[in-house]
Amino acid sequence: MNIEDINKFKGIIEDSLNKLSSRVIDFEVDSDGDECDEMQANVILDIAYAERDRNNTKIKNMDYGYCEECGEDIGLKRLEIFPDAKYCVICAEKMEKEIGKIR
Repeated sequence: MNIEDINKFKGIIEDSLNKLSSRVIDFEVDSDGDECDEMQANVILDIAYAERDRNNTKIKNMDYGYCEECGEDIGLKRLEIFPDAKYCVICAEKMEKEIGKIR
């Protein structure tokens, strides 16, 4: 992954967080939901901030875009669809199969 790709994904990650944040703010202002709905929205936003921070650390350490299981390149197409991807397709499929066995 080159610097241009890294900057592209930094922008994608920030944009998605900004969109989510504005939705949560709109929800808190406009919704007829109860306190539990507001708390749930805030938890989702906290998770999104944590993912953004994790991705920024990985970018800083030049680890972004590599599978946390096998260390292989996740792939630009997968990251474009799912910028928070932690695993390559092969490892993600293996994990899903293992989870299916547990259920």
